[in-house]
Amino acid sequence: MSSAGETGRLWTLLVRVRALRVHRCRRLLARMQQAAHEARVELMRQVTERDRHAARLPDILGLCGHGKQDATLWRSALKIHRSREAEVIAAVRTKQRALSDALTEVQVARIALQRALRAHEDAQHRKREATARLCDDE
Repeated sequence: MSSAGETGRLWTLLVRVRALRVHRCRRLLARMQQAAHEARVELMRQVTERDRHAARLPDILGLCGHGKQDATLWRSALKIHRSREAEVIAAVRTKQRALSDALTEVQVARIALQRALRAHEDAQHRKREATARLCDDE
């Protein structure tokens, strides 16, 4: 067997390997995009919860001034509401960081896919060249 034939088979095998890498990178990118989507949905849910929490404050404040017995009850409700505020804001920040991390992972996966595609295209080009040389030799 000629050296050109061996080179052709090597590049054929390499094209297959790199095609598998491209396929894996595409699947990884799809998973990362799904994770980013889920993180975005979670962030929106948490922002909605924060907005709902903030919207309750005027109602509670308005009820604090009515009647002595009711006012005491509503003041304790106000204390509970305010103590939960930091927790709600921290949850939003946590979801924002999770979304940021997920978007970074999407970008990393995209770059890996681009590299794999370039390597695959290069292997295909070299395979065609090796095949052409083999045909010229015969």
